[in-house]
Amino acid sequence: MFNRFALTLVLTMSLLAAPHSPSEENHRVPDPKRLDVWLFAGQSNSEGWALLKAPVPTDPHVFFFNKDGHWVVAEEPLNQNFDQYTPGPLEQNIRMQRQDVNMPKGSELDEFLKTQQAKWSGALGGLGPGLMFGKHLHEATGHDIGLISTGRGSPIREWDPDSTPQEKLYTNMIERARASGGTVKGLIWYQGESDAITPGASKVYQAALTRFIHGVRRDLQQPDLPVICVQTGRFAYPYHSSAPDWEAVREAQRQTALQVPNVWLVSSLDLLLEDVIHVGFEGYRRLTPRMAEVALSQVYKLPGHGTPITLESAELIATDSRRPMIRVKFQGVTGHLKSEGMASGFEIRTRMKEEDPAAKYPEKPTSNVPIYAVYRVDFDPADPAAVILGLFDAAPVVLGTHHPLCGPLGLMYGPGLNPNANITDDKDMPLPAFGPFDVAAGECKK
Repeated sequence: MFNRFALTLVLTMSLLAAPHSPSEENHRVPDPKRLDVWLFAGQSNSEGWALLKAPVPTDPHVFFFNKDGHWVVAEEPLNQNFDQYTPGPLEQNIRMQRQDVNMPKGSELDEFLKTQQAKWSGALGGLGPGLMFGKHLHEATGHDIGLISTGRGSPIREWDPDSTPQEKLYTNMIERARASGGTVKGLIWYQGESDAITPGASKVYQAALTRFIHGVRRDLQQPDLPVICVQTGRFAYPYHSSAPDWEAVREAQRQTALQVPNVWLVSSLDLLLEDVIHVGFEGYRRLTPRMAEVALSQVYKLPGHGTPITLESAELIATDSRRPMIRVKFQGVTGHLKSEGMASGFEIRTRMKEEDPAAKYPEKPTSNVPIYAVYRVDFDPADPAAVILGLFDAAPVVLGTHHPLCGPLGLMYGPGLNPNANITDDKDMPLPAFGPFDVAAGECKK
């Protein structure tokens, strides 16, 4: 009797001590006070507009604060509004546009699409950065992660903390953060496209973004709240009249990260898109680790993770040569700067009147101006955190005369609406778009 009783007791205690099954874990309700809560705000890219091209498994340690005000295990698509604005059919795009997207071993694409359509009433999109980001954080920290998504297509004025009425975006974000029952660990800000296409909005963007950050910290009573700002990416638009505004918004975001404490920048310039402006499935697979690396190194203070790259200096060298160069140095580089294929993304500008003397070539040019351009980008053999830009004056070809290089010069990285900028470090952390950044050169002779 004693042995049978002892065996029963041991088995009972073992069952009580055993870990929960996956199904139990997937349905457990977290204690909000034990979650690392990450707040997502901004435009549609912050909530997700990507097509579902492969399964993104759930994680029982990553939770989502849903529209009903309940914490649930996060499951894609987190953006339930996608299907309202992007009707199908989408299957052909999902089948054909699959750069390095493979189904898990033993799974078939047809089966996946059929399951998704049945489960989500036909929706095959709405994947965003939240779940992938949360899984990276949990894997590195072991913490339970909470996600709150509050983004919607909107200009930054709708996020003004001092003039936003009830039921608007800023107010809704603060109310949801408070209602979650947890403490916000950090804020992901992904916005700027609306202001980049609105004439005049880019001029006040930096002040508006700074005011927004101070407002969130004030209203959540967290004066040092970490903020990760995703720099506005590409717009594959065939007209370029708003290009200066896109450049200005990106530069405003960069300057904010440099000037406001506990704000860090992550570029999205080199990501694959799902349409002319929304990040695609493949893009989020690169962006979310970048965001997580910044969070892990800057917020969690864990060693060995990637850090934001910032511009340190740009110096004109070999000025006596007909092929002068610019050495551009960066801080925060892990390992070496590198690129897939030919490195690109830089542009040089002068403050002189923009006029193309070759517009009517081979007719005689109507103006005599310097025509310097970046013709190649090399990685500095003596410095893994620097690049060497080759400059060349095309004036002899067009005008028959050489122009000395003179300033001031403005250096750009990631110019225009749809730049080809592809330089990263060994952690896939990208260079930020910047400029125009002044490069000292000799005075231009009159």
